[in-house]
Amino acid sequence: MNKIENVITRIKQLREKNHLSQKEFGEIIGFSQGNIGDWERGRSLPSIKAIISIVNKFNVTPNWLLLGKETSSQDPFPLLKNLNQNELDTLNIFINFLLFKHEEEKKKQSHMDCSQFNQEIVSKLTGKGFFNHKSGN
Repeated sequence: MNKIENVITRIKQLREKNHLSQKEFGEIIGFSQGNIGDWERGRSLPSIKAIISIVNKFNVTPNWLLLGKETSSQDPFPLLKNLNQNELDTLNIFINFLLFKHEEEKKKQSHMDCSQFNQEIVSKLTGKGFFNHKSGN
């Protein structure tokens, strides 16, 4: 069995281990049932986007999915062990700042979506004559 077949075998094992149909697996990772079936039958190969999605959605490592090897460290953040308390505090401040900015952007986008929706409604109502009455007549 070559390395590509091994990757496909691991994808199928992962799907079956989670008791998922090809359709359910595809919905989770954002690909069609046809894509999953084609991979499992060897008709096509999963894209990098598909590999990344599988790794993220099923909490497996790229090393396991692509090479069949587990990582030697179960620690997801091994480099953090080398940071001192001051560096950890700075990192925490930075992460909190990024989370804050992300939330602000989501609020801003939500507000923009509402404003655009309101403008569309007013435009449609104006076009139907709802706001075209003359005052003082």
